[in-house]
Amino acid sequence: MPLVCSRFRRLLQQPGSWQEVSFTERRMAALAEELRMRLFLSWAHRISQGLRRLKIDIPADLDDDGNAVLLSDLSSVLGQAAPSLQLLELKCRYSLDARRLLPQLLQSQLRALTELHLLAEDRIEGLQLARLTALQRLNIVVDGDPPESFEPDSTLPPSITWLGLTPTPIVPEPGLVGVFSKAIPACVCALPQLRFLDISESRGLSGLQTALRHLTLLTGLALDHAGLPDLPEEMTGLQHLRLLSLHGTFSWDDVDDEMQQPINLTALSPLKHLRVLSISESFRLITLPPAVVGLTRLKALHLEKCPALEGLPANLLLPHLAMLSIDWHVLFLSHAVVARQPKLQQLLLGSMHCALDQAFVPARRTQEELAAVEASLQRCTALTTLSVIVYAGPDSGLTMDCASLMLRLPRSCPNLQLQPLDAFSFFLTDSEQLAEGD
Repeated sequence: MPLVCSRFRRLLQQPGSWQEVSFTERRMAALAEELRMRLFLSWAHRISQGLRRLKIDIPADLDDDGNAVLLSDLSSVLGQAAPSLQLLELKCRYSLDARRLLPQLLQSQLRALTELHLLAEDRIEGLQLARLTALQRLNIVVDGDPPESFEPDSTLPPSITWLGLTPTPIVPEPGLVGVFSKAIPACVCALPQLRFLDISESRGLSGLQTALRHLTLLTGLALDHAGLPDLPEEMTGLQHLRLLSLHGTFSWDDVDDEMQQPINLTALSPLKHLRVLSISESFRLITLPPAVVGLTRLKALHLEKCPALEGLPANLLLPHLAMLSIDWHVLFLSHAVVARQPKLQQLLLGSMHCALDQAFVPARRTQEELAAVEASLQRCTALTTLSVIVYAGPDSGLTMDCASLMLRLPRSCPNLQLQPLDAFSFFLTDSEQLAEGD
């Protein structure tokens, strides 16, 4: 055994033996974290040749001159791995200066880098990334308030096809001195190959209408929690759109009158190529409008956590729908409509509408009503999976109606797989593959 271990150790020290390496911060005392990172970087320097994927949490403020050695060690590892590196993720507890971490010389060496994630809890600066000529996916996440990441001299390589800005950065208002707002930077609108844009968490976003006029080649757009009163009319120009996520976009606001009105989704009508659509967590969605009913190429439709939704339209027929997420009350109201979807394979059930102050709500459905739901699910010949989305906090309660139905289904639908699904692990990306192909 010692001989085997010795040979294995020598094998792991050879260049190219490691494909992926990551360093995760443990939120320990600052000195302990920095020591861990220095030990990691010392080891990573020896094995970084041939590395393809590198993810590093940076626990120290690299803008502090006292951490110059740490910055030098990190730069050395990045330089060693540069020729083969395909994915790089840098997450900083403080601010992140891309000029120092990704200088122009290093960028010219990162010829294989196709995916870059930059995350910071304060701000990101120095985004001059034009020399990353192979880069296709770029994800920028800033938790600071206000979110600072793009500057007037920021540059992006034209090769980018997927871009995440969570949230959109603050940029100067055109023609106004000292006035800033959240907006999509001009350099983003100028990307010639951009196909997917994620600008979630961008509440207070301005200039969306203008930006959409320049983004007509998008095939995917995520506007989760953007706080929009309605869809802008310019959305009709996104004729190539195949995936649209509006999760939590149409929230309720007691102060803003616009955010108390039913939402207008007529801008969706021309988007006949849509395959995946999420309008989940929309507290102002009362009925599913004709604009959605007419999207007959949809393969995934997400409507969970819409407490005001009064069921599904009786004329809803989506011949290609494979995945549907709704709340339990919608299933009880519209189970016959669910049964009419010929290719439905996965049904996801969200909120149970439990009371906030009790774990169980008395049953309100009769045995005949429960039997009718069972019969409808039995008629879903393509249905293989029923996923119960499990929430935390006030939404975690269980109603007797839902419990009764779940207990009956294993007997009445023996081929139907029932499974729990953690709400925190359920993302629209789970159905992204449905947006591809026909």
